[in-house]
Amino acid sequence: MCENKSYEELKADMEAIQQQMVDAKKAERTNALKEVKRLCKDSGFTAGMHNLCKLKAVIIESFLSASDKKESCV
Repeated sequence: MCENKSYEELKADMEAIQQQMVDAKKAERTNALKEVKRLCKDSGFTAGMHNLCKLKAVIIESFLSASDKKESCV
């Protein structure tokens, strides 16, 4: 059943959920970057190819950041 909460209680609940969303997004980014690094290492990239791995990580980070901005506009 739906309980009648005060405005302050609802606001606190909303802030807690928003923080959980921020934490989840950070964890997703961290995991994506770790996966890129792991794939680069597993693929045996040489030192010269290391910059390519860094570029891929930046692209993934940019993509995830852009998706954050889209979600906040909805």
